[in-house]
Amino acid sequence: MSSDCFCKLCGIIFLLALEITDLVLDWDFYVEVVNTTQEPINTAKKLHTAILVFAIFGTCACVASILVKIVCVLRKKDDTFFVILSLISTWFEDFPQIILAMIVAFKSSELIDNVQVIKAGYAIVEAVILILRSMWLCRIKEMCIKYCCCDCIDDDDDYDVDEENANKSWIKTAIIFDLIGVVIILLCAIILMVELQIDAFKYTNVIGHFANSTMSTWNATYQ
Repeated sequence: MSSDCFCKLCGIIFLLALEITDLVLDWDFYVEVVNTTQEPINTAKKLHTAILVFAIFGTCACVASILVKIVCVLRKKDDTFFVILSLISTWFEDFPQIILAMIVAFKSSELIDNVQVIKAGYAIVEAVILILRSMWLCRIKEMCIKYCCCDCIDDDDDYDVDEENANKSWIKTAIIFDLIGVVIILLCAIILMVELQIDAFKYTNVIGHFANSTMSTWNATYQ
């Protein structure tokens, strides 16, 4: 295997790892939201349903992405459907998930679970990685998008210039819209992280105040 093929294979494995991690966090987040004792969240059944629906959608998108990458590797050629899949996943799975996480954070008076912070931090890191990746894809020579070990399209004797230029044009448009979505998700994730840190600070102060009050009562009782 050439070094170029090896690098592309490593990139595919890395992206798969990101998607699986995101999937695990989505389901963990759903479980914690459903099991929380905070009344504003516990009674918000529609919110629970929305999180469940998008977690299921994310599962389907993850499975589809894995299958597309496997087919891409086995066929050793590009599969531009992956670009569309990434666009759909960004706007119809990642974006709603981060919005729902923000709703939970703003409705709750304190942290539900550390998975909220982990999810927000992961969303920031993933968004930065995807932004860099999208920018790199947009700068590839003649927009010849490659996701696996394949020969350059220029080596094909049946290469149709007009058809390929049109194909590259819509691919570039899809990548740009995907990039816009990822940037919005990054901004939302930063806002979410700030809100969670504020909630954590409030929770720490409440615990500290409760501990001090308990200690004062204890001392007053036994003096």
